[in-house]
Amino acid sequence: MKLYTANGNKVFNILEQENHAPEDWIKLKISMVYPTLADVSVYGGKLDIDYPRVPCRMATAVVSEDRPEYGLKLGSRVLLNPYVNPNLDDEESYTDVEVYGIHKDGFLRDFLSMPIDNIIPFPEDVKEDEAIFADIVAVALRIINSLKPSKGDYIALIGGSLLMNVTAQLALYYQAIPIVITADRRYLELAEDCGVYYTIDESREDVAKKVFSITGGRMADHTVQHALPM
Repeated sequence: MKLYTANGNKVFNILEQENHAPEDWIKLKISMVYPTLADVSVYGGKLDIDYPRVPCRMATAVVSEDRPEYGLKLGSRVLLNPYVNPNLDDEESYTDVEVYGIHKDGFLRDFLSMPIDNIIPFPEDVKEDEAIFADIVAVALRIINSLKPSKGDYIALIGGSLLMNVTAQLALYYQAIPIVITADRRYLELAEDCGVYYTIDESREDVAKKVFSITGGRMADHTVQHALPM
């Protein structure tokens, strides 16, 4: 297997490695990876993690062998679950969650083997570049469900990321009013293109005053801050 390791110095090392995974794991060929802000941070040495580390937590793959006991055929397309322990109970602390690409080596490689619990087949009519965002959508939906917003509630979303953008779109779907706050113009423009009416450039505007103005003095009913790059 060929894999790409980051040492935190903005350089990748290409390594060859034998596959010593348990026999009941599924052999896969990586077909698509989607680099995230976390991966960029790993590449640049901005996260306090153990190096070297293989980055990338968002990937799709193709099954390399028939595994009828799992209902998988050679060539089946699957989404890789980015969580090291996908069966972590909902009641367990979020601080216990480990993610591939940060806590364990990720998916920036050509081949790998994974346990069946980390493999999610997706329908043939779903494109890979759509399926790969399933985890971000699931996290965003969980955020909205945890807030339980009422119609007309203001939700302040702090931090420029795809996760915050998807959360903003879900907020609109549930008839809440998202306010996207970041200094990154890319994500402000993306939010606006996706129909988010209120955006605040925190590098140029007084955030508290702008939120006060937008909400008519109510301020935000809910606040979400994306502290970990995604």
